[in-house]
Amino acid sequence: MIQTKSYKIDGVNDAELDIKRKSKLEFKLTYDNNKEIRSLITIIPGLGEDGDSYYRDKLAHSIARDMDAAVITANYFAVKSNPPGAKFSIDEIDELILKTVASSINRPIPDDIELTKMKSDEIWEYLNSYLYNFIGMQKVAGKLNLTFKLPFHLTLAPPNDEYQNFGLMAALDVINATLHVQNNPPFKVANSNGGG
Repeated sequence: MIQTKSYKIDGVNDAELDIKRKSKLEFKLTYDNNKEIRSLITIIPGLGEDGDSYYRDKLAHSIARDMDAAVITANYFAVKSNPPGAKFSIDEIDELILKTVASSINRPIPDDIELTKMKSDEIWEYLNSYLYNFIGMQKVAGKLNLTFKLPFHLTLAPPNDEYQNFGLMAALDVINATLHVQNNPPFKVANSNGGG
C-alpha cells in the first residue's frame, strides 16, 4: 500500500554567510510498504508544474506505485521564491531606483514615504494610486510619451526568513533529506548484489 510520510528535520545553517537557519527542512517520502525498495528518487521542484504540491504528490504516488522506488519531494530552502509563495518587497536599492525614476517624471516620492517598510499589498496600492494614475494622466495630457513604461525594481522575498543564495542551501537540503531517508528507511530495502 502506498504511504506518504511527512518530515521536519533540522537543516544546515548558512556557514558561508554565518546566518542561523530559522526554518526546518520539510520533505515528504512516498513508498509502497508492500515492496522491497531498490532505489530512492528525489523530485526537485523548479518553476513549472512540479512547483505545485498537488502535482508533486501525484507524481510521487505514481512513481512509488509503478516502480520499486521510494520518492522524496523536498521543500528545500527558498523553494517558494516565486509568487504566490514569495511576496514583493522593496529594499534600499529598489527604493533608490523607484525614487529616481519618479523624480525624473516630475512626481517625486515624498521623503516621509518609506517604501522599504511597506508590505506587498501596500506597495501595489501605493504604486497604483500615486504613480500609475499620474503617468496615465500625463500621457493623456501629452506630457509623457504614450509608449512610456515605468521602469522599477522589486524584490521577491521567500517566506520563513529565507533568501536566495544561488541554490547552495537548496542543494544541501536535498542531500540532507536523501541522507536522512537513507540512514532511517521506514521501508524494506532490497538486497543489493553488486552494482553501484
